[in-house]
Amino acid sequence: MIPNELESTGLKSKLQAYGIDVYSAFSLAANQAAYREGAEWVDQTVAYLNDNSRILEQFIKIELPHIQYRRQESTYLAWLDCRALALSDDDLEKRVHAAGVIPSMGYCFGEDGQGFIRLNLGCPKRILEEKLTRLKSALTP
Repeated sequence: MIPNELESTGLKSKLQAYGIDVYSAFSLAANQAAYREGAEWVDQTVAYLNDNSRILEQFIKIELPHIQYRRQESTYLAWLDCRALALSDDDLEKRVHAAGVIPSMGYCFGEDGQGFIRLNLGCPKRILEEKLTRLKSALTP
């Protein structure tokens, strides 16, 4: 896939370091096709994720103004700052789980993540809208 031998060896080394060293013929063909012909799909996906980010941003602004959100620059995972609720991480987690939303909890990423939740925006809009409705019920003081 990578014609430059030095770069190819470097990538293989990194993949093996992360335990991603088992390839199937199908996965290799899929990766090659993605790199050669996937630009349009990537552009469409990025646009879709940007739309989801805008939906989240507007929802937070209008429905959950006590939650802080700064649009992410290069990921589909949004960090929501819930510290204004003054809840422990355990209570925050219980509330969002009880509402049927299972985000990554910020505390899992270290002390600086306490009071945050990480919400996946890589989903259909109808799922995102459902998540946001549920979050509102869980995070409205």
